[in-house]
Amino acid sequence: MFCPRCGSKVNDRETICPDCMSSIRKPNVRKFCTTCGRERKANEQRCSCGALFEVIQSAESSRPPIEKTGALASAERPTKFCEKCGSKIDAEAVMCVHCGCMIGKATPTEKKKHTGRTVFLIFLFAIIAAGIGAFYMFYLLPNKYIDIVKKGTPSIAPGRTWGDAAEKALVSPEWKYEGGNEVSVTGKMYGETIKITFEINTSTNMFTATSAEVAGVKYTDAIDVGSIIIEIFNR
Repeated sequence: MFCPRCGSKVNDRETICPDCMSSIRKPNVRKFCTTCGRERKANEQRCSCGALFEVIQSAESSRPPIEKTGALASAERPTKFCEKCGSKIDAEAVMCVHCGCMIGKATPTEKKKHTGRTVFLIFLFAIIAAGIGAFYMFYLLPNKYIDIVKKGTPSIAPGRTWGDAAEKALVSPEWKYEGGNEVSVTGKMYGETIKITFEINTSTNMFTATSAEVAGVKYTDAIDVGSIIIEIFNR
């Protein structure tokens, strides 16, 4: 059937025209035949198809004029589809005339889905950030500090590095990150276990041997520690 006011083709079950929002069932200005869609002529009581035009109500005279009339002109109006039922509606409509759904506003179910998705993404990003932090703290940072010491050269042996001296003087040297800014190297020399601990200045990447442990005895005096270092570099 056709809207009697604007001439748009509408579903037989519709009670409101989705284009001009005019009532279809109630008597109003019958500018178009509801059966064939032909435009009504002045004072015409019956359409050429045999259908009767209903009486014009005086209240309808106050309706604003329709700029475009006819099914073709109505089809040119910009349209969109209802997010809920998929029906075609006017592009500026804020409510679907077919299912009554508000257009552009999320339903409680949709809001719940968006909230759940947001919580999941935040949780995922938190796990990734924690993983990156753990990788840096337990792998990258320890190796970085160990490399600083291994590539360092003491003033008593400017031509050799700690990494090279430990490999030649100690049996199976083991480098270890002690936490904070400390690194140690442990190995056997003359049959005794020796452990040298270094403290790194993170601002300058310079380091100092703070202690030396030989056969379970720990030395912290600079002279004692220096003599053990000299013995290692003289090997």
